[in-house]
Amino acid sequence: MKEVPEVLFVCVHNAGRSQMAAALLDHHAQGRVRVRSGGSAPGERIDPAVAEALAEIGLDLSKEFPKPVTDEAVRAADVVITMACGDACPSTPGSATRTGFSRIRRASRSSRSDRSATRSTAGCGLC
Repeated sequence: MKEVPEVLFVCVHNAGRSQMAAALLDHHAQGRVRVRSGGSAPGERIDPAVAEALAEIGLDLSKEFPKPVTDEAVRAADVVITMACGDACPSTPGSATRTGFSRIRRASRSSRSDRSATRSTAGCGLC
């Protein structure tokens, strides 16, 4: 078992939602979680509105850039979260918990005792 769990956020361009989610988790986890993000078709740059929004709360994305999601990153992750943006996710077998962001939001609005709604094998093959 790993000392530090790993979370991978996936979206199409890795230029907005997945970058924002990764930066926020990395900030709040304070080293207790290894955070990665990637895209199935990475964009050319981080969305300036995302960088600006995170800068407003003191998070700097200036060294970040859109990265491809790799099979290696998926296999290394303990949790893979897709950002519900229609991404073409790689279908990789493994032991990671795979979930989609929209499923997490729906589950949090419904009964908090039913956490099974946050796990699914339907959809893109990854979530």
